[in-house]
Amino acid sequence: NWDNMASISLKKYDENIKKADDFDTFYKYLNSKHCILTPWCEDKICEDSVKEKVKNLCSDDSENIGTCKTLCLPIKQDEIKEGTKCFCCDKKATKYALWGRSY
Repeated sequence: NWDNMASISLKKYDENIKKADDFDTFYKYLNSKHCILTPWCEDKICEDSVKEKVKNLCSDDSENIGTCKTLCLPIKQDEIKEGTKCFCCDKKATKYALWGRSY
């Protein structure tokens, strides 16, 4: 039935999302094939930096290939606590972003 399928899908989706407040944790979850929710500054330069860091780390790791990308800024956002920094560049975080692997 549709309700059961939706419930199972939502459960799997929720189980696949991990939270990371720093780049090392982010990278660990990325390589475990999870989507990662991070505090982010929304700066394009920072996004490019994350992609480049992942690409460079993957070039030294034959098991993990590709890079990553922002998948979305979820519509439903938890409140960003005062003093929360971007997981990558240490600027003030303005939103939570969902990231995933890109190949």
